[in-house]
Amino acid sequence: GVRVPITPREREVLEMLGERRSTAEMAAELKLSPITVRRHISALLAKLAVGSREEAGELLARSRSASERRRD
Repeated sequence: GVRVPITPREREVLEMLGERRSTAEMAAELKLSPITVRRHISALLAKLAVGSREEAGELLARSRSASERRRD
């Protein structure tokens, strides 16, 4: 697939989306405002060309699964 460059912070947010964490939970852990977290989420959704947090998490899960299959 096409690799989309994401920032280290966006990667952290993506991991948390994969864990189905709320915006408030992410903000507290990352020591950011909820508005900043929502901006990171919006940027991720655009970069990944998905329409929801759930789709972003599913994309991450599929990516991990494909990566694990390549290692076998």
